[in-house]
Amino acid sequence: MASGTQNKVLTRKQTEVWLIGQISPSIGTTKLPSKKEVMALFFYCKQQQKQCIREACNSTSEAVLDVWAKAGIPTKYKPDIVMKIKLLFREWINLKKNKENKAKRSAFLVRKENEWQCSLDSLFDISHSNAMEMITIKEDKDFLSDQRDKCRIGKIGTVDLKLVKKKAAAEKRSLTFKSRLKKEQDAFRIRQEMTILESSEDENSMVPMCNENEDTVCKDGDRITPLKRGRKCMIDAKLAISLDVAKLSDRKAAKVLIPAMENLGHDPCKYNLNTSSIRRQRIIQRRKFTENFKASFKSKVPLTIHWDTKMMEDIIGRETVDRLPIVVSGEEIDLILGVPKLKCGTGEAIASAVCETAADWQICENIKYMSFDTTAVNTGPKSGACMLLEQKMGKEMLWLPCRHHIYELVLEAVVKVSLGTSSGPEILLFKRFQKSWPVINKTNFQTAVSDVMTSNAVLDISVDMISFAKEQLLEFQPRDDYKELLDLSIIFLGGVPVKGVSFKSPAGLHRARWMSKAIYSLKIWIFRNEFHLTKREETGVRNICLFVVKVYIKFWFQTTSAVSAPRIDLLFLKEIDKYSNDNKDISNVALNKFLKHLWYLSEHNIIFALFDDGVSNETKRNMIQAMRNPGVDYPLKKINVSTNLIRSKTLEDFVTANSRQFFTITGFPCNFLVKDVGQWSEDDEYRQVKNNVTCTHAVNDAAERGVALMEEYNKLHTNNQERKQSLLLGVNVYRKQYSNNKKSKIMENLKSLGNGSDL
Repeated sequence: MASGTQNKVLTRKQTEVWLIGQISPSIGTTKLPSKKEVMALFFYCKQQQKQCIREACNSTSEAVLDVWAKAGIPTKYKPDIVMKIKLLFREWINLKKNKENKAKRSAFLVRKENEWQCSLDSLFDISHSNAMEMITIKEDKDFLSDQRDKCRIGKIGTVDLKLVKKKAAAEKRSLTFKSRLKKEQDAFRIRQEMTILESSEDENSMVPMCNENEDTVCKDGDRITPLKRGRKCMIDAKLAISLDVAKLSDRKAAKVLIPAMENLGHDPCKYNLNTSSIRRQRIIQRRKFTENFKASFKSKVPLTIHWDTKMMEDIIGRETVDRLPIVVSGEEIDLILGVPKLKCGTGEAIASAVCETAADWQICENIKYMSFDTTAVNTGPKSGACMLLEQKMGKEMLWLPCRHHIYELVLEAVVKVSLGTSSGPEILLFKRFQKSWPVINKTNFQTAVSDVMTSNAVLDISVDMISFAKEQLLEFQPRDDYKELLDLSIIFLGGVPVKGVSFKSPAGLHRARWMSKAIYSLKIWIFRNEFHLTKREETGVRNICLFVVKVYIKFWFQTTSAVSAPRIDLLFLKEIDKYSNDNKDISNVALNKFLKHLWYLSEHNIIFALFDDGVSNETKRNMIQAMRNPGVDYPLKKINVSTNLIRSKTLEDFVTANSRQFFTITGFPCNFLVKDVGQWSEDDEYRQVKNNVTCTHAVNDAAERGVALMEEYNKLHTNNQERKQSLLLGVNVYRKQYSNNKKSKIMENLKSLGNGSDL
């Protein structure tokens, strides 16, 4: 009986590619490769080697470059060759689209296919644009010209040993010349440094520069003895991180530190303040700070881990890569753990990166919550990052999707139904308004009071909403566009902001940008007399503005806390349903969108409401009673609610026996549940749990700040991946500790920053 499996033998028909012919594992080396040979190798790599298009292009380009190098002909750079192969493959794809469609296979299309197939016999020309001028040997010039002709006569011969020896001798002479030139430049630099130092000293304090203990510069024939460098080091962790925060390169740091040392009365010659020494010390101090900080970072409180993928340029070159800012937050903790580069943006890659980073910081046991955007790559039931992360960590965690992202999806749906769909990432009406902004008279603005229909719509809520917006402005707002939305809402309703009426220039047109849709809509309505709108556009903008000021804004600014999330989401759901009395279309589309994201009304997350001061004691008693109700075997992470039952729903309707798993997952004690709700405020156990969950955030702003930090330092200071992470950690810690710029506060925090102590 035969044992083992045999490799399947492929027939010539199976390995034949349409218009190309047979695939080939190699390229001939006697002639420069033709387009047909290149495509044959490309399809071999793609089909037989199972490589993706990019990998197949890279493999093919390397083989092509080897043949051209053997011919000794200057070529283009490899990225240009890869792009040329991709374009050739794209032409083949475009022709193949109508291969099986007999209705579209006209005579013109057939002729086009034949012409393209005939062109495959021509040279796949990757020669340098100035190749003829760069080639010095006449035979090579003639060979390249012949290869470009249709007949392509001539062949590549064996290795020319004389030419190889000639090139080696030329390279040796070049290296010798560069070495001699470097020595002369070093000698000139030393003389120049000495001249600067001598001229900078005061005549009365002039001391001899040369003695037996100090560095000297003297001539001994043609040999120059260089000045010895200073040995004292002044770069420590505090100074290294400060230079990073100031975004000073090593050269600029030297230009700043040397005059500073002189002004403080120190001799810069005694310190190693040259560019290379500063660079080495900054690298060393970043690494030491990271090691010390990780060693001292000990968290005993439950943590939330945040992440958010972002496409950005790689730190080297122009290639776009996936970056994953990973942040942890908790009681008095808000820390960027790292921003690793992903090989791909799949759920598996995200989960692996998050798990590895958490393990590196030794905080896996403390992570109880996950915060993320509600994209399929995160929430997928099988290959989503959240599900895979739970498997990798070997435990269940509470899912806390970003409520800002959820509410943004609702507003996006309202804008879409009001203004119609857009063909691109930018909304054309907003783009037109942005271009018209310079010519708009900023003093000729209108409010809701100036329009009868709008005035009647906001009559019953204007006073309360103006008061709400002003209260929010008194609180800390992490982003300027949050403040701008509040100011515009006050102006729209006929009020005056605390700092007076002023308008910022429109920015942020992209659909994914927070607040942009609401801000643009309010501005366009306020300046509708200065900006031309069609009747449909005016109606659409009015509908958006009314939804924002009557429903959206008061819930948006209450999305941060996880404790109030169940109550606020249920109220928002009911408010959207009630809004059908004002605008049924907007109510329906907003309701359908929000019903898909009822994460905080799930059987696990509903327990947050027990610690919400906005929930009555009676409701909490009902919730405790509802914990006796049986639940399903596998509770859903987000629940479904029938539209007919929305107005009758209460918080206790979402509680089951499965809700007790909240305490199992988080590790919080639950003995206080046996006491009456009125006694909880005096229970130490309840107060401790409430204090912990109150610090839990239900938004992913922390990861967004990680994205912004990575974009800011993406191309600065270092191209090394590991050093980049140390750089980001230092800047993150520095900015958190030095948010107060007073001298006394800075001096107080310098001590903890120097040794990398915890936050």
